[in-house]
Amino acid sequence: MKCPYCGSQNLKVLDSRDSKDLLSIKRRRECLDCHKRFSTIEKILKLDLEVLKANEQIEEFNVGKIKRSLLKACDKRPITLEQIDNLLNKILFDIKEVKEDPLKTSSIGEIVQKNLKDLDEMAFVKYAIVHNKYESIKEFRKELIKLNKI
Repeated sequence: MKCPYCGSQNLKVLDSRDSKDLLSIKRRRECLDCHKRFSTIEKILKLDLEVLKANEQIEEFNVGKIKRSLLKACDKRPITLEQIDNLLNKILFDIKEVKEDPLKTSSIGEIVQKNLKDLDEMAFVKYAIVHNKYESIKEFRKELIKLNKI
């Protein structure tokens, strides 16, 4: 890592703190050359998981795909990027608990929906329409009835 001010690699960690959700670490650093301080955040970027797609192909798990689908579902909703990042962290935590190998995309979708439903019902509906591929309005209506019962 380089100092954002002078580019030196001569750094010292002053303080480390876990985030509330225990999914990231915030570190306070000082450059030993220019003596300026800055903060960094360490997060999990990659899980060593394989995903089994609906067409039976296996591919590497890509957290970016989940984030993009969350951004689309939450578009034009009163949801901040910080809320989306927190939601993504919850989803990643839940995915790590699944014991499937390879992990089915349907399982990932269920985890996303469960967490999204708690954040915003309309974003959940937008995501569910795409993920569940409803064949008719009747199927979608059943999902809405289930949602109202919860």
